[in-house]
Amino acid sequence: METRKRKLVIIFTSQQEYQVQIAKGKLEENGISAYIVDGHIDSTMGALFADSYKLEVDISAKEKALKLLEYLK
Repeated sequence: METRKRKLVIIFTSQQEYQVQIAKGKLEENGISAYIVDGHIDSTMGALFADSYKLEVDISAKEKALKLLEYLK
């Protein structure tokens, strides 16, 4: 039995988690599985900083996903 490895690509980033959640919902409504990756969270002098949140999809769905998310630009 052959196992297909998934190749994920980043299609959207934001420092605001809610924006990435909205984009993920839009993709999933259209049958595209999407995954949120948290940016590196660091603590400096008591304050938390996140680089960004990243939204990833399988490379085979990249073009369709980008087209669906054009409104975010």
